[in-house]
Amino acid sequence: MHLVFNHMSPYQEMPCASLMIESMRKHMPDTVIVQLSDKTMDPERGVDKMVKAEFDYNIHLFPPIWLRMIIGVCQSEGTIVHCDADMIFSGDVNPLLEGDYDIAICKRPSGNGTTDETSRQYRILHPYNIGFMIIKNPDFLGCCCDIMDLEVYHKPTWALAQHIIGLVVNSGQFKVKFLDGAIYNRTPIDVDDFVESVKVWHFKGDRKDWMVDWTKRHYV
Repeated sequence: MHLVFNHMSPYQEMPCASLMIESMRKHMPDTVIVQLSDKTMDPERGVDKMVKAEFDYNIHLFPPIWLRMIIGVCQSEGTIVHCDADMIFSGDVNPLLEGDYDIAICKRPSGNGTTDETSRQYRILHPYNIGFMIIKNPDFLGCCCDIMDLEVYHKPTWALAQHIIGLVVNSGQFKVKFLDGAIYNRTPIDVDDFVESVKVWHFKGDRKDWMVDWTKRHYV
């Protein structure tokens, strides 16, 4: 299995990526880990291969560059698992590679109890969380990049990739395998939150501040 993750210079000092790699090595030791970065980054310990792109950390230019980097890896290596650097693996995800599909993705959960209108609208616009995906067909991401290149999307938004990937998922052009986000993209509520059945944890936002403590406490 090939695991691809993006790790950019603004996050270089954070321990997230090293914790993710350590958890991957524990549960899936034979995985080939590929780091996508800008030109200023060094590889994290445990990385097998590094792919760098020449670009400024400009938030509205980043998504298509990042997706094209993933396309390159997928074209050369075949099926890949993509994850965010702020994720922790607590189980083996290799069984998910079986089956006939172009992309596997998690539907966005209801929101850990959030009911405000802003959160509701966000989940409508971005129905899928792309932190954990399995990509078998690089043409899926190519279609996403073609849409991002349209002038209407030339505006700064960090969520552009999530929005466009959602549009392509819903278009019906590709075979999609929907994963249970409560198992493969769970956001912990607090440092004590741990469920044995969960395979992938996602430390979004300020949860990164206690990601180290959570990992030590649960020794996943």
